[in-house]
Amino acid sequence: MPPLNQPLPPLETTVMPAGAQLMFTFVTGVPMLAVLAVAVAHLVRRRDALLLLCFLGGLAAVMAEPVVDVLSHLYFPVIGQQTAFTALGRPIPWALVFAYPWYVGGQGYLAYRLFASRPSAGRIWRLWGLYALSNIAVETPGVLTGFHVYYDNQPLNLWGFPLWCAAVQAIMPMAAGALIHATRPRLGNGWPLLAVVPLVPMADGMVNAGLDLPMWIALGSGASWPGTYLAAALTIGMAALGVWVLTVLVARPPEDAPQPAARIEAAR
Repeated sequence: MPPLNQPLPPLETTVMPAGAQLMFTFVTGVPMLAVLAVAVAHLVRRRDALLLLCFLGGLAAVMAEPVVDVLSHLYFPVIGQQTAFTALGRPIPWALVFAYPWYVGGQGYLAYRLFASRPSAGRIWRLWGLYALSNIAVETPGVLTGFHVYYDNQPLNLWGFPLWCAAVQAIMPMAAGALIHATRPRLGNGWPLLAVVPLVPMADGMVNAGLDLPMWIALGSGASWPGTYLAAALTIGMAALGVWVLTVLVARPPEDAPQPAARIEAAR
């Protein structure tokens, strides 16, 4: 079999900036500790373990990071990196381990709480925008300081962070919240509630594999700029379709929408 025609990052020669690593560890570690503190408080004061389980599920979701890094053409400099684990030849720093529990798990819990209130479709669209902005806010300091690098023909890459990533990554916690919302009535408050932990990384994996696919194919095939921009348009469009599906599943129906019985009568 011929080798894959994949552009490779200079993993063996890039140096992790010490200041950038410290800053990004702080940026991700402080929210992680805050969410953990609130989760423990919920468990002790309310006997409510849901946020803590979402936190643990978010922590488990970091297992997908090496896969996403390889296919999305992202790497973290190796020399001087404070590495948590290595998979698929990609060392993953501790700062990423600190990010997942609150970005996917904590925000997934907030999405669940919103969905449980049967919000309007507009609020779900706004949540997508808010989570996309939070993703941009977290990643921007990293790319500007060299903590992590997106390489190859990345479209919509204005300052080092390709914006197509934000469109997808914002849906990861939303999908986790939707899965929890759909299964929560059947799980109760006993041991079955532990199913929330694998639901969070499942949502992460489904979103990335489903929505990133056009970009992964374009980047992996060495597509030129027009090809990657077309793939970005497809990926963002699929992400918007995913948000629309969430509005269909969890949003309250418009007040002027006909009730089911009225629709049946109208069909007759």
